[in-house]
Amino acid sequence: MANLSASVKQIGESATTSGRIIVLRRNDEMTELANGINGMLQRLDASQHNLQHEKERAQVTLTSIADDVITSNIHGEVIYMNATAERLTGVDATYAAGKSLKNLFHLSNKEAMVF
Repeated sequence: MANLSASVKQIGESATTSGRIIVLRRNDEMTELANGINGMLQRLDASQHNLQHEKERAQVTLTSIADDVITSNIHGEVIYMNATAERLTGVDATYAAGKSLKNLFHLSNKEAMVF
């Protein structure tokens, strides 16, 4: 039982999924449980790697788009602006990050305006 406690502590303190994988060489329920957890951790690690790769690809795409791109969170705060958006709006992306769109930009629809 002391070995199990030490193993659980080691797993909990590990910073990475690969550091959490412990190989047991017994033939009991604990080994089956460890093998199942190891499989889940390996799949989690692969999913995180794939997600990071897709995020990097999306960032490259957003950066290279010739149109202006501004993304915001659900609260309307700027998360990202590409260089074209910076040029068109005259607002630096670093300055805009985290600020409300409505406080940064005053947008209007000329077709909806009544004179």
